[in-house]
Amino acid sequence: MELTENEKSHPPLIQVQPWLLIYHGKYRQFQNFYSVSEDYCYIKKIPEMCNKQICTSSYGWLVLENLDSDKCFLLNLVSMDKIQLPLRESTYDLCVLTLPLSDPDCRVIFISNNNHSLIFCQPSDNEFNELVLDSEDCFHSATSFEGK
Repeated sequence: MELTENEKSHPPLIQVQPWLLIYHGKYRQFQNFYSVSEDYCYIKKIPEMCNKQICTSSYGWLVLENLDSDKCFLLNLVSMDKIQLPLRESTYDLCVLTLPLSDPDCRVIFISNNNHSLIFCQPSDNEFNELVLDSEDCFHSATSFEGK
């Protein structure tokens, strides 16, 4: 495996296969982008990703959560656009981005098995909505196909 260290604040170029992303360093300050197809690892330092956890990634966007708070935001690694999400006041087990952000029906959904609820918002909303589920069942995974 070849390794390239470059501290520029932009990720490597887009490729056909997804990147494997591994954090390292104090406060997760460095990100290793591993290309399976190239067997190549790019080491980056992207300030927007430092001390953050990836909740999900879809449609070219990451949903990131600050490890020191419940603050979340969307980050596009190509354009480096950042969209702040409302403050989330509950824990979650899963996160889903339902559609591309350009779609007016796009939602960010956090699923909480402890609270048996879904909290969701559109990227432009000022607060999350909550839907409490009647069932005691838990979600173990989430997926979407063709926007459904």
